[in-house]
Amino acid sequence: MKGLYKGLSRVFFLALTLLIFVSPMFVKADQLILKTNAYSTTITTGSEFTFVMEVSKNNFSGVVNFDNNVLEFVDIKTEYAGEGISGGSLGTVNKEVSGNAININYTKGNDPANLLITFKAKLVPSDGKTTIRVVPDGQMWFGQPESTVTIVAEKECPVCEMCEEPNKTTIESNDMLLYVLSGTCGILALVVIVLAVKK
Repeated sequence: MKGLYKGLSRVFFLALTLLIFVSPMFVKADQLILKTNAYSTTITTGSEFTFVMEVSKNNFSGVVNFDNNVLEFVDIKTEYAGEGISGGSLGTVNKEVSGNAININYTKGNDPANLLITFKAKLVPSDGKTTIRVVPDGQMWFGQPESTVTIVAEKECPVCEMCEEPNKTTIESNDMLLYVLSGTCGILALVVIVLAVKK
């Protein structure tokens, strides 16, 4: 009897331990996985790029963190994320920008949506890269997804070489010079003919 009691105690203890370890998995199974992406991964200074958050038909509340020394927040809007033609509402998005954080509250609509956040690259960071990270509020979303982009200096035209636009101007200038020279030659030829006839 004593041995049976010990055996049952061990089984109960093992079952309880297993339940404690497995229970967080059930909680996470109910959470939504937030996906993010940057449309461009290499950006030149002065240009804009889009950071995408896939929220589909779900509400979202959280913070988007970025390096405000390197990036400047421009705008946030919704985009239809389904197949075919959108026929319903994409929901509403409210934001509050403070330093290096964008506090976002998105209320879902009828149609699946992405949140498109536009940034402008201000300068090249010391290591050439900068990361944007999303930190969701509450227990609805799982994880803190992030995207890293590379920022490079805007290409400058070397003094000893011609850039694309100056080349166009040079070609136009050469064409104009050719027309002037041709016209001048024609006038000189006419003058020579007139003088020859007079003689």
